[in-house]
Amino acid sequence: MHDGGTLPFVYDVADLYKHLTSIPAAFLAARQDPADEGELARTFLKERVEEQHILQRIPKDLAVLFDSAEAAPSSATDRPPSALA
Repeated sequence: MHDGGTLPFVYDVADLYKHLTSIPAAFLAARQDPADEGELARTFLKERVEEQHILQRIPKDLAVLFDSAEAAPSSATDRPPSALA
């Protein structure tokens, strides 16, 4: 989790998808042009975001995460009595 600054939530959300987007884009750019200063990596990143439909997935994925977080008790004392038996 990121903290401080003005965009910590955005960074946390981006972390959910980096294994699908930025990591493959960076390795592909490095393999194709080791001297690339970022332009090629950004191009590949944009392509990965589109291919993986990331912008369409984010709202749905966040809804699932927030629903799961609300449904999950934070400790044993938060559980209903029937769940403790």
